Amino acid sequence: MALGFFKSSIAPVAIDFGYAELKLLQVQPGEPATLMAAAREVIPEPARNDPAARQHFLAEALPRLIRDGGFKGKTAICSIPAWQTFVQHMQVRGGDSAEDIGTQLKSQLQAIIACDPNNVVVRHVEVGEVFRDNQQMTEVICFAVARDVVMRQIELLNKCRMEIGGFHAEPIAVVKSFEHLYRRQGDDQITTLYVDLGASCTKAMIAHGKEIRFAKTIPVGGRHLDQRLAEVLNCDVAAARSHRLAETRPAAAAQQRSAAHVGAVLAQATRSAAVGTAADRRVGSIPSEFAAVPGADAATAQAGGSGDEKSSVVQEAMEPLAEQLIDELKMCERYHRRLFEDRSLDRIVFVGGESMDRSMCCAIAEAIGVVTYQGNPFGRLQRTGEERFVGFDGSHAEPGWSVALGLCVCPANG
Repeated sequence: MALGFFKSSIAPVAIDFGYAELKLLQVQPGEPATLMAAAREVIPEPARNDPAARQHFLAEALPRLIRDGGFKGKTAICSIPAWQTFVQHMQVRGGDSAEDIGTQLKSQLQAIIACDPNNVVVRHVEVGEVFRDNQQMTEVICFAVARDVVMRQIELLNKCRMEIGGFHAEPIAVVKSFEHLYRRQGDDQITTLYVDLGASCTKAMIAHGKEIRFAKTIPVGGRHLDQRLAEVLNCDVAAARSHRLAETRPAAAAQQRSAAHVGAVLAQATRSAAVGTAADRRVGSIPSEFAAVPGADAATAQAGGSGDEKSSVVQEAMEPLAEQLIDELKMCERYHRRLFEDRSLDRIVFVGGESMDRSMCCAIAEAIGVVTYQGNPFGRLQRTGEERFVGFDGSHAEPGWSVALGLCVCPANG
């Protein structure tokens, strides 16, 4: 499936306004799609929670990245920051128009979060029909963001002389970034839990094939882990983060799987009828966008690794937040099962910059108990050697780019 939906031959520039990083990506449509340019800049810690300082930083960084990255064209498709987006499953009267559904959602939002309906931008995705109080209703995922958040993004783009191609919620973009994997007949029967481990929060999305059917934002992210560890180690947050990632990555030997183990993982994935048979799912191969996360093996290797006392300190400090995150993900799974009683999870795919913390991924994989992968959205992109990178070298897996790549696939004026 070609990326983008523009009549212009120049693909849009995807802009991911993350909590901790600003990312820009441009991809040339085609089979395979071609990576043209990617740029990233870390948002300084003091600017992350200060709206004025954040806006000032972005106003300086965005035009510089566009220039230095050699991005072409004047159309941009942007993310609506997850930590500023209210995500909620709601039920509305079935059969109503999109406009009527929007009105119902704003009315419910007014009751739930006491907001002025005129001050929020609301989008929704229909999930399916449900019954509530013996009445047929439509289950929808509501995405709501303060209007001034959108207006600040528009102001930034205007200063860069960029046209607005669309705004999309991060959960939708994450699922979109992998939709090309579901093109065969029966692929809509594959049920995937995407876990986007971010700096400010974690996003959980459950998709049937390429269609999103559940979404939730969980208030646990990398910054919470770093703050907790900083308190335990009595150091600053930056030092705590460096220590956490160094201690929680499994040893290189633990990441080297034997051919027998790879076969076992893939055999488990294909035993479910939803995932398919050996003949039509290419048993023995993993999509280039996925890397297996051998939960039990990695967790065991980490536990039996170095005898460094600080390793246990890190694990103990992280345990309450890890348990909170696991509990939340299990509740997501249960809610999904109430909506779709005949659907169980076939696999988990981790994305987001914090998914580089392999011990966290392994803990979640073991707790939920399904085949687990780390997603690498760059894995599907063709390289020509002429692409331009700013802020990183592009030589490693980049799970944190799923939102940006998904924006490349999202339609304009969304």
